[in-house]
Amino acid sequence: MTFKRLWIQFRLLSFGGNGHKRAAYAKKKGLYAAIGEGSQIPTALPLYPQLIKIGNNVNMHRSVQLVTHDYINRFLMKTRGGIQYKHLECLTPIEIMDDVYICENSIILGNVHIGSNVIISAGSVVTNDIPSNSIVAGVPAKVVGDFERYKKARVLMDKTIPYEFTRSGKEEIDQETVAMAWEAFDKKRSNVRGS
Repeated sequence: MTFKRLWIQFRLLSFGGNGHKRAAYAKKKGLYAAIGEGSQIPTALPLYPQLIKIGNNVNMHRSVQLVTHDYINRFLMKTRGGIQYKHLECLTPIEIMDDVYICENSIILGNVHIGSNVIISAGSVVTNDIPSNSIVAGVPAKVVGDFERYKKARVLMDKTIPYEFTRSGKEEIDQETVAMAWEAFDKKRSNVRGS
């Protein structure tokens, strides 16, 4: 790893949980092929970020991995009866359109296009294109829902605890909010058990 890359990675880490600041820094430095307005990027700098285009309002958890390369050809050449490949490394772009939410610990492999209005569930591994207006989950990620239907259902089922979210850097909530959350959690389970 070069000193320059190490310094950039250090700077990205220095922004902590603020993906917007990481995106602004990466945009200023021209690290990615494109980063749209209001988007966030993960903490780890991909090996070839110039092969990644990110649209507007793309929210990625800091643990998301964007993989634009593989070294499998190098490995295959060393196996018994290995084939000689023209290139040791395979490079593949990633394109993420507008209004995409990528949850924690997801992995996006190269040669993937993610459409607009998409939610990628936690821990998913995206190996193929994702159509617009869909929710995906799993390994490999598969379509499990419709974005617009989920958005409407979320309004109807909104049982969130009233809590003023701030970017204060503190990851703490007051005891009253904690008690309300547990009360709602227990109530839901008692209704299920009681029926």
